[in-house]
Amino acid sequence: MTSILPAFFAQASSALAIMGMLFVMRAFWPLTRQQLDPFGRYTVAAVILLVSAKVLRSLWWDWARVVFGDSWPQMRDALGGVDFNAVFNLMVFAASVLFLRARLYAIPEPERARWRWWSAWAHPGNRCIIPWRKRDE
Repeated sequence: MTSILPAFFAQASSALAIMGMLFVMRAFWPLTRQQLDPFGRYTVAAVILLVSAKVLRSLWWDWARVVFGDSWPQMRDALGGVDFNAVFNLMVFAASVLFLRARLYAIPEPERARWRWWSAWAHPGNRCIIPWRKRDE
């Protein structure tokens, strides 16, 4: 496959993305040592996991080929090739679950008992495109 951009731009954009994500990681990491409510704990954990997935994916696809050079295709194939993306995808899914668990704690206490983490994305039910719950009338 031929790229329309010189390799420098791909590496530079990857470096910028990694740098930005590491700044985010640095910003959120101290919060892991603080007493936080459940919303804060789940949000911090989700941010750290999502940032980790992005950084590892960039290192895997953008930098490993630079570091390992001509042996990269063989190494990549030995480790599962494109199937290795499942690792990064599962990290992103786990972060999504954590974000949704945090969202559950953002629902006002009187309403929270009627919601679960897997449905919290639809709160408030009467303002979603597709109502998740019937209105209490």
